[in-house]
Order: sequence, then C-alpha cells, then structure tokens
Amino acid sequence: IELHSSLEYMDVCVRSETGDHSASVDALLRMVTACEGFDVFFSCSIITSNSMMKHVRGERCCEGRPRDDTDRGVKPSDWVRARFGDVIAPPDPDEQAPLSVVASCPHTMSLSNTPPFFPVDDIDVFDVFEHCQRLQRAGKLKMAFDRPGASTTSPRDVNVVWALKDAPGATHAEKWRAVKESVSTSVWFEGFQTRIKSAVMSFVQSHPGREIHLVCIEGGPITELEQEAMSKIVLEVQQDMRLYKMTGRIKIELLSYSEFVGIFGDACSS
Repeated sequence: IELHSSLEYMDVCVRSETGDHSASVDALLRMVTACEGFDVFFSCSIITSNSMMKHVRGERCCEGRPRDDTDRGVKPSDWVRARFGDVIAPPDPDEQAPLSVVASCPHTMSLSNTPPFFPVDDIDVFDVFEHCQRLQRAGKLKMAFDRPGASTTSPRDVNVVWALKDAPGATHAEKWRAVKESVSTSVWFEGFQTRIKSAVMSFVQSHPGREIHLVCIEGGPITELEQEAMSKIVLEVQQDMRLYKMTGRIKIELLSYSEFVGIFGDACSS
C-alpha cells in the first residue's frame, strides 16, 4: 500500500499458521479489494518475486501495472482472482444478491396506504421504524434513514412546520406543499442528506462490486421531500465512487408500505 504524498510504503504478507492456502488467498483478496476503495490518497499494488526482478533503479515493478499511457493495467483484485482462481472459494450467493438498504420511510403507515395512520395497532397501522429494525435484526435488510430525535435535530429549526395540522393553506395540497417548503430549509434536512450519503458510501465500501437497492417507502410530505433528494444523493455518491475507483451499482426503489411488506415480510413475523 503506497501513500502517494510521502511515497511511504506498507508491505503486507498474508500467511496461514495451519497451511490453509485457500484461506490465505481469500484474506489477501478481501484486503486488496478493501484497499482499492479506501482513499484517493492510497494505492494498492501487488509485488511478487517475478516483478521484483524487474525493478529498475529503485523503481518498483508491480503486477498488472500499466505499461504505458494507453494501457489501463489490471486492478490488483482482478490480478489475484486470475492468478489464484483455482483456490478462491466460490462467492456466497447471499453476497452476490442486491443489498437492500432502507433510506427513507414514514414513522407510521397503514397496510392500505391511506389514512388514518394513527394509532399504531399492529393490525393495519404499523410503526415502520420498528418494522425495519426487526427486519434488520433478521438480516433481511440494512437501515440508513434518519428518525425523529436523532443527532441531526437542531434547535435552530424551532420555526419549521413539521406537520400538516400546523401548516398554512386552505387545501390539503397547499398544506402538503407548505410542509415540504418549510422542512427543505431546515438544518435537519441538510443533515439528513449528509447522513444518508455517508451511510450509502459506507455500504458501497464494505460491499465492493455489490448492487445496492435504496428502498424508499412512500409516506407524508417530509418522506416525499427525502425521496426527491435521493437522486441527488446517489449522483454525489457515484461521483465519489469514480474518484475512489469503487465499483458497484445503486438503484432507488420507491415502494408503498403494502408493497414493502409483500417483499420483506410482516412486521410481526419478521
């Protein structure tokens, strides 16, 4: 691993105390893959006994390094796969399937997707936050959304209109629009976008090459505002992925609560 700014190196050698060659190669592949997407200031290269013999005047020769400006070279992780393909364990099917991450959801919702959304009775109206937490504990999905009372709450948002009942306007549509406009200027909403972007980047880094589905469950005006911002968040994540040479695909899935339950399971049985 080379730190560009100082040209300092950290050489890593993977050995198995039990002589498990396959496990050593698997550990090397996971480490190399993680290093490839770690940071723009780091690079990861493979040096072997053969490449060391090609060192010229102190310059390191690495496996897969571009020969000239027209050659893109081979990524270290791809080199490891090609060189040790016969001993690398087959991929876990669960690790190949898309990773579902709930990025936005309402606090409560009915299975009919229509009011009333209170009170929670666990028959038709459910606490969606709690439902997602149960599903995460069951290993069915991950969570990345922000909820009331989180650290992104700010005292500067004292004048923000959070509920339709408090919103100005003569019609439901006017009140809906007023809540969205008010919340869009809040400190909380800026923090929400930053937190979601950070969480998605974390999932991309910890699951290199894996497709990520950002699940958005339809709800009220604030949930709608969150989901309208999701495309911008994904675009920024993709820009960072290109900068850090990360691989993977991100897809936004907009679901009603009843569709979400149909795909991921009932809140009471999960």
